Amino acid sequence: MTNEVENQEKRSKEGVVKTPGKKAIGRNAVLAIVVVAIVVIAGTIVLYSNNKPEQKGNPSAAANVIDVNMTTVSIPLASISQTATWYEYNVSGLTVRFFVVKDSNGTIHTAFDECWMCLNAHLGYRQNGSAMIENRCNMSFPISQITEQGCSGDGCCPIFLANKVIGDQLVIKKSDLAKQKFTFLMVNEGANVHAYNSTHVEISRSLVSENASWYTYDVGTTKVRFFVVAEANGTVHAALDTCWKCYPKHAGFRNYMPGIMVENCYNMAFKVANITAQGCSGMMCHPVYLHNQIIGDQVVFAISDFQAGAYMFSD
Repeated sequence: MTNEVENQEKRSKEGVVKTPGKKAIGRNAVLAIVVVAIVVIAGTIVLYSNNKPEQKGNPSAAANVIDVNMTTVSIPLASISQTATWYEYNVSGLTVRFFVVKDSNGTIHTAFDECWMCLNAHLGYRQNGSAMIENRCNMSFPISQITEQGCSGDGCCPIFLANKVIGDQLVIKKSDLAKQKFTFLMVNEGANVHAYNSTHVEISRSLVSENASWYTYDVGTTKVRFFVVAEANGTVHAALDTCWKCYPKHAGFRNYMPGIMVENCYNMAFKVANITAQGCSGMMCHPVYLHNQIIGDQVVFAISDFQAGAYMFSD
């Protein structure tokens, strides 16, 4: 399995591309309208080059996160400047946003696009010269102070993200991105989980593919998170989104490639085909097996299984 994963890693790359805005010019526009249009378009280019939109949306500049291997992603140093660039990376079904920017001394700073105080608003940051502005409260934070120590105080400040320069790349650990994944939870993951009967719940089989999908089921006040994924041959597997050894860290698993899940805490790879009662019984980092059965067009789970695993998701 190790060789298989390593070979796939060398071929695996993914990027995040900005969706450009649309513009149209009337055929019969007079000179004055043309001038106004040029001013508006120029203003739009400046906005998208220098500042992230105040409301949540797509990254504001073309981004090229490189999926290096199971443990890291990278960004070419040549693409980093004193103009902040926003990136997105999918971790366990959640889109994690972060920005990268240089200060006036050329030092590179990285942070999640959220504030400790205002993260529930999901509005993130925009840039104003040498400072980042928190969009909910309009609080200014110097770019030069985006460090582990500088972002540790009280008040509105970016959530620090560690980075390391290796060669001509800025390298970021996937495990660091995974630590803040729930900060970006925007949807109700339990919306697609429905009662099957008094003892079981179900999701639609149509939601299941080779890309894992995540769900939650409430056991009292505890949200039990689980994922469902299929092999290429259509066999469905399910597991609680935690590991027997690392569950207190609430790190969970992420997709790596079709057929492979990776544990976010220690970056241990695990074959989807091995997510079975027997395959998940060894002494290592592996998903907590969740029994499922296909009944018609539904994937059905016992509520008692969620109740039994609830302790792994409690604080």
